[in-house]
Amino acid sequence: MEIRNKILFVMFIMMFSCQKHKENTKENVTKEVKKEVTFNLDAQKLLDEYLENSSKVLDMYKGKKIIVSGIIDKIGQNNYKQNYIEFRGTDNIQSLRCYFTDTLLLDKTKLYKLKKGDKTEILGKFVGPQLMAGIYFNKCKINN
Repeated sequence: MEIRNKILFVMFIMMFSCQKHKENTKENVTKEVKKEVTFNLDAQKLLDEYLENSSKVLDMYKGKKIIVSGIIDKIGQNNYKQNYIEFRGTDNIQSLRCYFTDTLLLDKTKLYKLKKGDKTEILGKFVGPQLMAGIYFNKCKINN
């Protein structure tokens, strides 16, 4: 009888742990990402700071989860089929690009409703300089 109880207990624990693993839904991923947010910044101000002192910006923000807000300059897709939203700096040369690299975090219905000139908020991980000009984020999510 005691062995039977032990087996039932082990089975219960296994079922419970499997159920917990299943709960890795889009909502739970979003909640975990939001817990890690460390800054809430304006896109143009961040680009201006980057122009003034790129080393300081990289040291302060690289690898951090940041909510960035601003007026959309461009919505597109790169050669790797990654969707992005781009903000322009006050100099009209530098840009801040937010890539939606995590499909769990991309809500395409929200992305499709946005257009150039809209104000939006995006949550993402600050990566650093972009190849051509400006800075970029990855693992982004539309936050509004």
